Amino acid sequence: MERTRGIGVLELVTARLVAAVAAAGLLTYFRSTEEAVKSVTEEKVLERSRLVADRSTAGALRAAVTVYFGREGRFPPDKAAVDALVHPPPAFQCPGNDYTYDPAPGTITLAINDLARC
Repeated sequence: MERTRGIGVLELVTARLVAAVAAAGLLTYFRSTEEAVKSVTEEKVLERSRLVADRSTAGALRAAVTVYFGREGRFPPDKAAVDALVHPPPAFQCPGNDYTYDPAPGTITLAINDLARC
């Protein structure tokens, strides 16, 4: 029997099968990577939104303190008095966030005011 050179049908089928399996694996990998990137991006947007909401809440508290000062001629005596100025009481979006109030100058400061901690 004479030996011929070239690629047989079995080799072609095997090569196509290997290529298909590799393509399926790569497709799965890239899809999961794309979903992970999308998830991380969405989470960053949510974190930024939470921080913006908390800053807005602090701004509303500052406005309430300013109005109180305009009416009473003095700043509220403590944090509980500031909480009583807004209805409902402030609710912060960043986990563990709160504010501090200094009655002497009437300043309100967020405990968490950066994106990395929100």
